[in-house]
Amino acid sequence: MSTHGILVDKGLHKDERAIYGVFLTSDFGKVDVIIRGARRNVHRWGASFEPLEGGEMVLYPVGDRYVLTSYEVDTLPPPFVRNKPSLRMALALVVSGSVMKGSEAYSEWNVLVSFLHSKLRGKTAVAKFLLEYISVLGYRVFMSGASCGVCGKKYDGETQWFYTPYEGYLVCEGCHILHGDRLGDYPISGETIKEIVHLKKVSWESTEDFIGEDAYRLIVDRTSTVVPMNEYVKYVLYKAGGEKV
Repeated sequence: MSTHGILVDKGLHKDERAIYGVFLTSDFGKVDVIIRGARRNVHRWGASFEPLEGGEMVLYPVGDRYVLTSYEVDTLPPPFVRNKPSLRMALALVVSGSVMKGSEAYSEWNVLVSFLHSKLRGKTAVAKFLLEYISVLGYRVFMSGASCGVCGKKYDGETQWFYTPYEGYLVCEGCHILHGDRLGDYPISGETIKEIVHLKKVSWESTEDFIGEDAYRLIVDRTSTVVPMNEYVKYVLYKAGGEKV
């Protein structure tokens, strides 16, 4: 069968010349693929089989997995991610850890492809990807928009507001005083709220890079509450926000 796939995880196979790849595909969701001869630096199909690399592939079913019989690379990570192996792997594992094998994953596929072809740069692009990705999983950063998730008060830009990464909503100062112990204590500035609201609207075709450190880390925190993510992956994503990625 023929499909387009993007590598989201890999490991060694018992065959000393093969690797075991996990691909998110355009047609079949997440599939396990044996890639023979792939322990060379560059495979005979011109692929290095690194995270977030993709292409047209022909697969032959063997039991509950597939063997790769043809592959033509046509998708690479954006330049700011390409030479950062740990960031490539962290982003790929966000996808791999949240998609069940055998399930339809068209929305997840569309967000990943949009990110790989995006003109957005730096941590703004990473933040946009995480924001859009958790949205297709059924979660949002601001579950109730720019208003208090407890009383419904609209954000006023004057008093101190707070955020709850686990529940995913804003909390006004009054409700935080009443329910602070239960809701947690994550102060959020008006500038951070504006950046995230703008990020929701910005196009993948934009070349902006505007996300600040606080907004970026808030999105990573929210993502880590809804997507299976080990501490190393979270650390890599945090680190990417603290430098020009």
